[in-house]
Amino acid sequence: MRLHCCIWILSLGLTAMTAAGAADPFANIPDPTRPSGWHDGGGSTVNQGLVLQGTTISASRRIAVINGQRLAVGDRVQGATVVEVLPFQVRLQRAGRDITLRLTPPLSREKS
Repeated sequence: MRLHCCIWILSLGLTAMTAAGAADPFANIPDPTRPSGWHDGGGSTVNQGLVLQGTTISASRRIAVINGQRLAVGDRVQGATVVEVLPFQVRLQRAGRDITLRLTPPLSREKS
């Protein structure tokens, strides 16, 4: 009976917090599993709105996921053509300019 009462009180408290519109305490913590350059709320990114979300490399195909679309070499997204798909980056061309999208930021050498 005592356990049942505690569970009921806890449930009531959680319901009241939800109904009151309590803010998510984890809302401002970035998700470490998301690729660099990820934007939830739209807007443009450094790469003109193009976000690389993943790549798949196999013996028979090379696929990139850009802005939620699965693309192969030669496919187009937002006026850019996929030129090359590598394990952690994709190279595109738009209006004669090269665009490189990376899943991880480029590594720089540390100064000693």
